[in-house]
Amino acid sequence: MRSRVLCYIVLASGALALGVLLGRFLIGGNEIVVPEAVAQGGGRLTIKELQEFSSFPVFWLGEEYQGLSITDISYVRDQGPPDGGRPPIESVTIIYGACDPGPPELGEGGCVPPLQIITDRFCLNRPSFLAQAARKGLPFEVRDAQAQQTQSGWLHLYTGESTVAVFSTEGDGATLQAANALQGANAQGRARTSDTTASLDAPMREEDCVDIAFPTLIPVVTPTATPTTTIP
Repeated sequence: MRSRVLCYIVLASGALALGVLLGRFLIGGNEIVVPEAVAQGGGRLTIKELQEFSSFPVFWLGEEYQGLSITDISYVRDQGPPDGGRPPIESVTIIYGACDPGPPELGEGGCVPPLQIITDRFCLNRPSFLAQAARKGLPFEVRDAQAQQTQSGWLHLYTGESTVAVFSTEGDGATLQAANALQGANAQGRARTSDTTASLDAPMREEDCVDIAFPTLIPVVTPTATPTTTIP
């Protein structure tokens, strides 16, 4: 059996860079562990925490899909710099299956998981943000949602207030099949589609996007050192 490794996963959703996320997998054995950690501003989520996530509708393929179990769930939230030099990011990434060694360009320790589902806020990853050169073919519909394939193998699904990016190492056909099997992961997502046979919402209008106010982070207070008096 091929050993599972500690790997860095570079996740890109079209023209919007989602950054580098650390995916933890066990070395050897069959046990899969979804790390328990939740941090303001991002972190790992358990399946229970994913189902209770309330920021925006999130979609997944269930706890298992075609023999692939969930191996990692990550939440990323970044307001970007005050000058607007980098766009804000808020997304939930769900990884199915263990990493296999990726192409050399990913570097030492790089890997590509078999299946990835990334749900963004629609307004932070809207159709107009996807560069024309990154698109593959014309837009089409998947269960009434707007879909667009990309040159890098991702399929972007625009539905309601969410953008769902799907990628399978098995190619475009498997990616489209997974997109057709999406269902709501949290309460907001389930309210839009509770099973794989239900239609998905058409995307909201881009002109209705407004500035997103992220919850204020609770500052970490570091105690100051108490001055000491030197006695001669």
